[in-house]
Amino acid sequence: MMDAAAKADSQALKEQEVSGKLELEALRTGAQIKESEFKQQFEQERAGIQIGADIAKSKAQMDLQARTAALSNSKQREPKS
Repeated sequence: MMDAAAKADSQALKEQEVSGKLELEALRTGAQIKESEFKQQFEQERAGIQIGADIAKSKAQMDLQARTAALSNSKQREPKS
């Protein structure tokens, strides 16, 4: 009778161990998914910031070119003394 009880206890422990391992693996997988989502979001935000900076830089360069051209044009139109 004790042998059957010991076997039942052993089986219950094995089941708990397997259950615990499955739960731990599920937690790890969930954490990996979250980490991947955060990395993807970070990369998207970084790319958006980079695009915004590139646009601002291009706009500043275009504004500078327009001012330089306007200044050059105004100097050419000045009457010569």
